[in-house]
Amino acid sequence: MQSRTALRLNVARSARCGSVRAEISEHGDDFDPAVIEMLIPETRLAPVKGAPPGWRAYALRNDPKRVVLAARGGCLAISERLPWQMLAAHYFLYHVMRLQPEMVFLHGASVVIGGRGIFIGGAKGAGKSTLALALAARGHGFLGDEVAAIEEATGVAHPFRRAVSVRAGPQGARVEALLAERQLRTETLPDGTTRMRMSMSEIFPEALAPQAGLADAVLLCGTAPRPRVSRCELSQRDLHLAGALPATFAGWPAGARALGLLKLFARVRCYKVAVGGTPDEMADLIEEIAEGRWATASGKRPRASERFAG
Repeated sequence: MQSRTALRLNVARSARCGSVRAEISEHGDDFDPAVIEMLIPETRLAPVKGAPPGWRAYALRNDPKRVVLAARGGCLAISERLPWQMLAAHYFLYHVMRLQPEMVFLHGASVVIGGRGIFIGGAKGAGKSTLALALAARGHGFLGDEVAAIEEATGVAHPFRRAVSVRAGPQGARVEALLAERQLRTETLPDGTTRMRMSMSEIFPEALAPQAGLADAVLLCGTAPRPRVSRCELSQRDLHLAGALPATFAGWPAGARALGLLKLFARVRCYKVAVGGTPDEMADLIEEIAEGRWATASGKRPRASERFAG
């Protein structure tokens, strides 16, 4: 990817107004209003009238007379009633993504097993981060658990690492042992859930993998007593499982965006997996898929065209 001028997010707090001003350097005046409403749906923001020229104003849907956020280009004025840190950071990330039209950004995890890039997608709460952590704890490469960054032309998956967000609930055995011996910071998100935050460079430094060609896409959908997998060809009705972020193909018509994603996933082997059993059983299944053992383990013989490379 081409090198670009570094961007800065400048934040200033006004105690008198009870608000925060966040401004992105080198942004320009263009603004995508749909992004604000999609950044953190739990805040339930809705546009309202009466903003100064060039600005767009937003209020909470249950309190439409009080403006809590105003936006113009790369500048946000955010009430401290909102989770302003998260809103400003996400808006900044959206802009950084939008500056890279050669990349496809998906809401999902990405790992590397045996040199093969694996995308793990699915709905919110499906277990993407849990599965990526369980695989990282086994020594597999970790590219990210929240955003997958894939080069459209080449299909190469790049690292997109942030602090890992761990939900309460079952984890892989090695991850459970690690959590038991460490004091991790916790935070409450706008949706009311509590998460633990940790840096992969501190807990599994050996898992920080370089880029890898995307070879498999695992889409978590549904549940079962034990993990259940089926090979599939991704269709338009399945694209919601890929979780394309708003910056992906920004400005493209909906049909063109869908076609771009379908072309990307047509180059990789796609699987739908019903989540079941323990996180380690799920990790076993992903290893079988990546290493070419799934067909044998499931009692199926792949056709010649379906054999795994490498």
